[in-house]
Amino acid sequence: MAIIFLFFFITPMTVGIVHTGTVVGTIACASLIAFSVFTDKVVIAVKYLYKNIFLRIILLAVSAFVAFGILFVITLSICMLGSSMNNATGAENAVIILGCKVRGTEPSLMLQRRIEKAYEFCKDNPEIMIIASGGRGADEEISEAECIKKTLVSMGISPDRIITEDKSTDTYENFENSLKELDGENPTVAVVTDGFHQFRAGLICKKFGAEKTSLSAKTPWYLLPCYVVREWFGLAEQIFLK
Repeated sequence: MAIIFLFFFITPMTVGIVHTGTVVGTIACASLIAFSVFTDKVVIAVKYLYKNIFLRIILLAVSAFVAFGILFVITLSICMLGSSMNNATGAENAVIILGCKVRGTEPSLMLQRRIEKAYEFCKDNPEIMIIASGGRGADEEISEAECIKKTLVSMGISPDRIITEDKSTDTYENFENSLKELDGENPTVAVVTDGFHQFRAGLICKKFGAEKTSLSAKTPWYLLPCYVVREWFGLAEQIFLK
């Protein structure tokens, strides 16, 4: 299993997708493979270290930390799955499309799928406002927001419906900046992003006093493992540090 999952973490890096998910996933899988090969030697080493009271405490602390981490990511994964279900109604104050990688001036596959998901919904709900959110990365020719707007307009959505928020650099800033565009208190927004990302989006929306519904784009299956791992770290940061 570790060898199979290692493929899912290494392959994205060969096409330039390098982030916390790919790096940590690769290290974890490589460690599991090494453990399976050298199990006997690892067991002997642990037994030797366990004889020392100080080292025993360290081993128990590490074991407790690992156990907590496993329980934590299982809980997060269940929450992520539950939040990924589509439940937008069309009665929301606006649709917020969260940006993703832009390759030159064209959307990446993940961003393209988010745009297509938003288009399907906005076509059927012609009165709803659209906020395209996402700044410009160092290796991008245009901002993610501009790319989203350009693509939606090419698909037939009126540019007058679309507000571009092109200053944000992460999910927190996506909502901090986008929600300022809405009048009134406690707005409800339909958030367009990948399913694994919806739970964190909901946590941030609540922080800013907004209600959220979901419009989840389908993540390419071969990219899902590395982005789920990356999202675990994003959620840990959101829960414990923000």
